[in-house]
Amino acid sequence: MHLTPDGSHLGALDSRPGANVRFRPKAVIHPRPTIILLRLDVSSSMRMILSLLLVGVFGLSGCSIHGGLSSERGRESFDARQAHYQKLASEPTPDAWRAGADWEFVTTGKDGAVEESFVVRVTDAPQDACLSGDWRKLEIVSGNTGKLRAPAYVIDGRNLHVLLSTALCDAYPMYEGELSDNEFAGTYNFTHMQSSEEHGKVSGRPVRLFP
Repeated sequence: MHLTPDGSHLGALDSRPGANVRFRPKAVIHPRPTIILLRLDVSSSMRMILSLLLVGVFGLSGCSIHGGLSSERGRESFDARQAHYQKLASEPTPDAWRAGADWEFVTTGKDGAVEESFVVRVTDAPQDACLSGDWRKLEIVSGNTGKLRAPAYVIDGRNLHVLLSTALCDAYPMYEGELSDNEFAGTYNFTHMQSSEEHGKVSGRPVRLFP
């Protein structure tokens, strides 16, 4: 009887000339499930948004969910966020968010200090992105635009998601929040294959409404 390098039994060796002995590879055990965002051929922005919510809820910010109680709380949180999203989706998009309007967005860090601000122009032109949804181009007008690479947005009622860079396909820097009549309030999130991290708060306001 012989042992493999990991201590498991291999069985009797074949003593015939030229016989090869192969070790059984170790099984790789992942400590927690990983949710991977893929581009799907789906036109509905709802599926894209709910997939992002799922990443944000189920333990992908540095800790795993253990036990039935934690899992139940995660499900309740997800259900609440889904219900809130659907409520906003059923409401009309504010008139201030329309093609030709210029909007200023300001990001503040956890300490409340302004980290970046810029102005973009809303368009109706389609924009390719690695996330499914009806993405539309945002034209860069002015400001701190170092993070912007062909930015785009998707609107669903009063839900607004601004993708700062459509050039990335494995990470998504994004503003996520809701519109009111003349403002936007949300968070700056960085979502990638294994986690979703909040990097600050975002506010927005229209600075020019007419072309």
